[in-house]
Amino acid sequence: MTSFEWSDRKGAVHRLISPTPIDEEVEIVSQEIDQLILEIGHSETGRKAELRIAVGSLAARLETLKADAERWNAFAIEQTRAQAIELAQMIEKLNIDVLPMKIVSSLHSEHLQAMAEQEQRDALLAGPATKMQQYAVRRSKVEPKPSAEATRREVAEWLKNDPLLHRPYADEGGWFEWKDAEGCIHRLLSPLRIENEIASIAKELGEKVPVLRAFPSHSETRRAMEAADVLFPRLTVLQADHERFFREDGDREEEEWERFEMQWKTLRRSR
Repeated sequence: MTSFEWSDRKGAVHRLISPTPIDEEVEIVSQEIDQLILEIGHSETGRKAELRIAVGSLAARLETLKADAERWNAFAIEQTRAQAIELAQMIEKLNIDVLPMKIVSSLHSEHLQAMAEQEQRDALLAGPATKMQQYAVRRSKVEPKPSAEATRREVAEWLKNDPLLHRPYADEGGWFEWKDAEGCIHRLLSPLRIENEIASIAKELGEKVPVLRAFPSHSETRRAMEAADVLFPRLTVLQADHERFFREDGDREEEEWERFEMQWKTLRRSR
C-alpha cells in the first residue's frame, strides 16, 4: 500500500500506512480543549480571553485533522479500488491457468452423477456427449477426435487416452501421500482430489470478481478481498501438492525404468 503524507501539529511530516496517528491526535487535542474549557469556568476575565484564544487555535487544528481524515478516507478508497482490480485480474488469470483441472473435476462430477442414476444410467451413457465432454475434446491435443455423433460413453472412453484430462474415478489406495484440508492423510493413485479442491477454490474466488471490479462500496469490497485472502494459503499448498505429484510420479517412472533395465541386463547375461 502506498504511504499517505501527513503533517502533525508540530509540523513534522509522516508517511502513514494507517489513520491511527490522525485519530490519536484528534483525541489529544479534544482532551486539551476539554481541559481548557474547564479552566475557563474557574478563571478571571483577563485569563478567560487568553484561554479562549487557545481553544480557538485547538479547534482550528481539529478542523485540519478532520480534513486530514477525509483525505485519508479518499486515499484508502483509491488504494482499495486499485488492490481490488489487481486481485480480480490475478483471480481471472488463476481460473485460466487451472482450466484443465476444472475440466477434469467437471468430467468426474458428471460421471458420478450419471452412475448414481441407476435406472437411467445406460440411457444417459448411450445418449449424446455432454457439453463438458465436447469442450474437453476440443481442448485435447489427442488425435484423431471422436465423431460428432459419438455417444457419452464413447467420448468417455476416448478421453481416457488423454493423460491431462483423464483420471480414474476412484483414486484412494495409491502411492502418493497427501494431506487434506482437515489434516487427514490419504494415499492417492492420481491428483484428482487435489484438482477437485483447486477447482473448487478457483470457482469460489471467481465468484468474488464481480464485487472486486464493481466496487459497490469500500466495506463490501474489503470483505470480498478478506474472504479471498483466507482461500489463498490453502490454494498455495494445493498447487505445491499438485506439482509434487507429477514430480514424484516422474521419479517413480524413472526408478521403474532403471529396475527394468537392470533386470533386462541380468536376463541377457544369464543367457
